[in-house]
Amino acid sequence: MPISSSAQASKHDIDLLHLTVNDQALLAKLISLILIGRLTHAEWIISGAEKPNPIPSKAQVQEAIRHLNCPIPTVKDEHGNDVPHSDVVHRDGWMLQLITWITHRKDFPDSLLKAPHSHAAGKGFDGLLIQLDNSTVEYIKLFEDKASDSPRAIVRDEVWPEFKSYESCERDGEMTAEASSLLKQVAGLDVAELTATSDWYHMKRYCVSVATSKSRLPTRSEVFKGYEESISGATDRRSARLLVVDDLRSEFQAIADAAIAFLASMGTR
Repeated sequence: MPISSSAQASKHDIDLLHLTVNDQALLAKLISLILIGRLTHAEWIISGAEKPNPIPSKAQVQEAIRHLNCPIPTVKDEHGNDVPHSDVVHRDGWMLQLITWITHRKDFPDSLLKAPHSHAAGKGFDGLLIQLDNSTVEYIKLFEDKASDSPRAIVRDEVWPEFKSYESCERDGEMTAEASSLLKQVAGLDVAELTATSDWYHMKRYCVSVATSKSRLPTRSEVFKGYEESISGATDRRSARLLVVDDLRSEFQAIADAAIAFLASMGTR
């Protein structure tokens, strides 16, 4: 696997994993396969299977490369400082969504997992996972993924309010629609029966994934401070994943460049 995870102790009542990129080339390949619509192929590789590369259309490759490219890396802020262009910020957040999908596919091989967004402007939940117990829903996990050099502020000001809105059922219609699609199309279950008999609104779990630069990281405990106040209940309702790199923007640009190179090297039909 291109990304390893290790459990980390936390003073907060959460399940915390620290992520490490071990194989940038393989990660870039998996991202490329996802972007050309070869999700099953990516899943085979994640499971350890050896498969030849698929042959996508030229248009698929060009579209994937377009979404990974950010021609203008920085702009000046109001103080004249160089800051990441909004395209870079959105692209990196989206790439973290792809990384989160890859790690959850590895850690929960038998779960139903919503396909990641195909581009940075994708709408809806960052991710959604359904864990089944035979033919019944055990729980639904909702994701928020943030790639930021202000990790504490973005978790406090954006993620916790989102989780609170999910917890108060403000987006249950959207969640049920997403879940129903997975249950019907992937698992082939009787969605009408499940939605009628399942206690959907008390099955939610949450996962926040954060990528940031080493120099911008406050203490790990501070990044996720307030999780218990936002989401109450058992520890397994609150999971967090932290990816710390030397420099967020350059590291994610390197991954994007490697994916673009892989895509450009693929044969097309």
